[in-house]
Amino acid sequence: MNRIRSVFLVLGALLAFVVAPIARAEGQTRKWTVDGVEREAIVHLPAKTAVKSPLILAFHGHGGRAANVQRTMLLQDEWPEAVVVYPQGLATKTTRDPEGTRAGWQNRVGEFGDRDIKFVDAITESLRNEGWVDDSRVFATGHSNGGGFTYALWNARPGMLTAVAPVAAGSLDVLKLTPLACMHVAGRTDKIVPFAGQERTMAAVRRINGCTDDDGKPWAKDCTRWDSTKRAPFVAMIVDGGHEYPREAPPLIVRFFKEQSPRGTEPNRDAPRAEGPSDRGPWNNDIGVFRIDGHTGEVARVHTFARAGASSVVRLEDGALLAAFQWFPEGDDRKHSFDRIALSRSTDGGKSWSAPKTAEIKGLSDDERAPFDPTLVALDDGRVRLYMTRNAKPGSGPSFSRIGSAISSDGERFRIEDGVRFAVDGEQVIDCAVTRFGPAWHLICPIQGGGGKAYRAISDDGIHFKRAAEIVREPNVRWLGALTAVNGAMRFYGTSDRGIWCTESVDGVMWSYVDGADTAISKVPGADPGVAFLPNGDAIVTATVMKPIMKPTR
Repeated sequence: MNRIRSVFLVLGALLAFVVAPIARAEGQTRKWTVDGVEREAIVHLPAKTAVKSPLILAFHGHGGRAANVQRTMLLQDEWPEAVVVYPQGLATKTTRDPEGTRAGWQNRVGEFGDRDIKFVDAITESLRNEGWVDDSRVFATGHSNGGGFTYALWNARPGMLTAVAPVAAGSLDVLKLTPLACMHVAGRTDKIVPFAGQERTMAAVRRINGCTDDDGKPWAKDCTRWDSTKRAPFVAMIVDGGHEYPREAPPLIVRFFKEQSPRGTEPNRDAPRAEGPSDRGPWNNDIGVFRIDGHTGEVARVHTFARAGASSVVRLEDGALLAAFQWFPEGDDRKHSFDRIALSRSTDGGKSWSAPKTAEIKGLSDDERAPFDPTLVALDDGRVRLYMTRNAKPGSGPSFSRIGSAISSDGERFRIEDGVRFAVDGEQVIDCAVTRFGPAWHLICPIQGGGGKAYRAISDDGIHFKRAAEIVREPNVRWLGALTAVNGAMRFYGTSDRGIWCTESVDGVMWSYVDGADTAISKVPGADPGVAFLPNGDAIVTATVMKPIMKPTR
């Protein structure tokens, strides 16, 4: 009996060993087409319904597979509330693989046509526009060649990332980095990426991050932390091992990521809750209102709309300014206002503004969520048209966002206009910019996952838009901002990892950049701008700006 019992115990243990990995959620395999090449990644989502969440991008080493590292890194288990993405690399030539027979990543900006940076842009853009990404908590980590790509991504997209954690890796362009919270994991006996070289990389990162010039402080087992004068702390995890991925690393990497943006679990956009002192979300952004002197180019911040984002501003026929934005007023007694479009008016050229008030929008269907991402256009007859993104409520079945509109005679009460202004079958279309230039109306929407690409449509009446050829720019810019007619051309003021950018066109087909020296608007700190011009040549710019992150006391 004892022998039989022992056999069953052994079999049970073996079955548990075999079955456990199969029982673990493997994530979803998703695909994107980037520059004509099909790319894929394994995506672990924290819930059935989209909710803004931390995003972790985790890159395998040279010769690795996304399907394998999801089982070794297990970041989805360490942070169940996060969206965790394990992208799959492409065949990559290296000094150790000169024929390029194994999968890997670019290790510096510009290498391989920036194919992998474009891939990351596509991943983050599509997840963001599905409602999954909290832009204040985007993280990257990778092992070996994947760690080298993490450093390259830091170089290419510093404004996108909250913190990084390269493992067993180095940086080919470390001196080009800008301050960013970083944890580096290394093995003392690493022969593939020699430890001495990793030490030099870590020392350079500490200098760039403005870390204290001491020996650091113990942070966890095998880990030392350096404080930073630039709010970019550095942690070194040094283990007695070689080039292998340390099994102790994932929980510590997640701990480091959490410390850079501490908060609780994100609520659904349509289900607000009381905010704790460490919570972060879109309500932790403000809309800054800036006035740019048309003669000197001087930029002055003149007002702030607290707990707001995604703004638009327009000058009305009577000379008043009207601003619209997403609003997240604090307090449970304001649930009717939470994450709704709000309006504010200025009658003195932007010096003072009325208290935000939720826009009254009539004509929405019962199964439709509140519209979002407003764009205002003043009509010749004194009315105001509000273009916005419309979609079904969560749980109402599959649907795709599209652009709709509403009309108002007073700039406060709007009624939905029948039909769809712009949509693309099978694609999410959100956050348009619209202007009238000459006899035609022009509409631009960023393509989700398309990097520097945008949909374009034209109309004779501002209602019936016809899709036109897409616009293509560099992948580090986004067509997220304002379109306006100025100086005999259309100008688009958009968002990028370097700040506000500007391009102009006279036909909507050919676009040329407007140098920052020629437009002071590029000096405005923030993203997703709204722009209106005053009769004296001054400009009023609204832009999303992030509140300072308050670190908890220990």
